[in-house]
Amino acid sequence: MENEIILNFKNIIQGLENKNIKLCFIKDKGIFIEDTQKNLYVMETYWHGSYLNRLIKDGTIVKFSLVDATNIEDWEKEIWGVPEVKAFMKRQSLNIA
Repeated sequence: MENEIILNFKNIIQGLENKNIKLCFIKDKGIFIEDTQKNLYVMETYWHGSYLNRLIKDGTIVKFSLVDATNIEDWEKEIWGVPEVKAFMKRQSLNIA
């Protein structure tokens, strides 16, 4: 388990595949990353409130830090793997790298 994960949104598909991670949207809390052991990583504060399409379009590089997620219920999460991100990018007319 790592303490930090850096994700380049310009190559988000490749990043998700190579690092074996998924995007996790938590109700009222923002964008997180979930690894294969279900550990959650929160994006650095500067990027809180950013829209996913803008992060991808701008090719933003964001650092995510490991957090204690024991008080977050599964029903509060929406997990997106590569297929969901690709579908989102297609809907938003973003280039799929």
